[in-house]
Amino acid sequence: MARPFLSDVAFWRQVAIDPFPEACWPWTGSLKPNGYGYTRFRGKSNVLVRRVAYQLENGPISAGLVVCHRCDWRRCRNPNHLFLATQTENMVDMRAKGRGYVFEPRHGERHGRCTATDADVAEIRWRYALEGVSQTELGRLYGIKQSQVDRIVRGESRTVING
Repeated sequence: MARPFLSDVAFWRQVAIDPFPEACWPWTGSLKPNGYGYTRFRGKSNVLVRRVAYQLENGPISAGLVVCHRCDWRRCRNPNHLFLATQTENMVDMRAKGRGYVFEPRHGERHGRCTATDADVAEIRWRYALEGVSQTELGRLYGIKQSQVDRIVRGESRTVING
């Protein structure tokens, strides 16, 4: 049997409202494993409670907008700490606050699929140019394909060492 959705009063009973309007008001109801609160609300299941808190205080949320936290505490339901933004604006806000994963391109040895170290690359170029070792032999010695050796010696691959 489905649970009835929470009334506005029942919703706010699950929020520890602090008398100070600037304080965080933690959600005391159910939490998802990621730390965000959720509930049934107006006939829908698993609604994020930050969306419910925002709607109860400010009205409907336009399509394409998400509810964000000024305080960055996932359990906070203080409407004064919630604001609307696009998902892109939310990600910019998150990174500006030093949270979340920040993509950093990986090159050379730092790349997850790298098979030749920076030292190997320098040595391959040296041995090919000055010692006349063939690309096929260098590939065999360093455990890489001849085509990769060719790209290394021509500077098409690993153009920046230690960079």
